Amino acid sequence: MLVGAPKKCDVMQSEHNSHQLAAENLSIFAVIMRSGEEPVLSRPQIQRVARAQRAHKRYLRYRETLADSDDDDGPQEEDAWLFEDLKVLTELFSRLRDREQLIALIFEVCLVFFGLAFRVLTCYLVRVSQLIY
Repeated sequence: MLVGAPKKCDVMQSEHNSHQLAAENLSIFAVIMRSGEEPVLSRPQIQRVARAQRAHKRYLRYRETLADSDDDDGPQEEDAWLFEDLKVLTELFSRLRDREQLIALIFEVCLVFFGLAFRVLTCYLVRVSQLIY
């Protein structure tokens, strides 16, 4: 969930937070927005977060009762869309981070591979040149 955090830290943090949040029946989005971290929300904004959290919980309960997931058209209440959109945004940022890490790993492996290939090639050329001269 921590988009800028290292993967190991992110996994440990998310496991700890998910257990704590589930025990307290809280949403990670509500906890983050209600925290004292900058930017601090105003009173009406905090009230909207509380309304959105309640509306989103009602939507999730409704979604659990659906027999077919294709029947889900999203939340009926406007406030619930705040948390639904934040959930989608978080998933997109997480996928972006995973892709960036995969690309970095591919470049690292390619760099090592080409370094080894260059080393092998130069050793071969040195042996051939020693045989010729």
